[in-house]
Amino acid sequence: MRRFHSYGPVDSEQHFCVERRELVGQCTDYLVGNPGKGGHYFTIWGPRQTGKTWIMRQMAGEIEKRHPGRFAVHSFSMGRLRGVSLDPPGDEPLGLPHAFRIFLPERLPGKPNLTTWEDFSRLFSGDEGLWEKPLILLIDELDTLPPGFLDIMAAQFREMYLEREKKPAPRPCADRREGSAGCRK
Repeated sequence: MRRFHSYGPVDSEQHFCVERRELVGQCTDYLVGNPGKGGHYFTIWGPRQTGKTWIMRQMAGEIEKRHPGRFAVHSFSMGRLRGVSLDPPGDEPLGLPHAFRIFLPERLPGKPNLTTWEDFSRLFSGDEGLWEKPLILLIDELDTLPPGFLDIMAAQFREMYLEREKKPAPRPCADRREGSAGCRK
């Protein structure tokens, strides 16, 4: 029996909802693009409880349904970093903050060792990266990060995106409380 649900992502089998099939299809098409050439990254903006996490989950399912085994779809939430200091180590201006170095490997295959932004970029490298298939990375709650850290992280993804022709790189799809960005190599 279905019920009304007022918080968190809905499950269409358990909750009353309006399934946004056309919107999910458009977002999936845009993110995947031409599978041989690459898709796009984008952000999803909206206030709390408007379905940002839900649409990310729907896109992940739709990608697997349309392109079984073609992509590595990986997702995680930055929500646990809310309020945590993410200042770089004092002696390493390009170093990754301690909290992020602990947090991120726990959410990635192989629990890689990260100390610098270069290590972070290498995670998504076509040559040295963690994934053998093109990656679609969905990051939820990105807005929990301090603005300065978010700017640095977004700049890293932007540089990887711009360098994709030299070597395959990811494109962000991260959900934020007020927006999202999507990643694919």
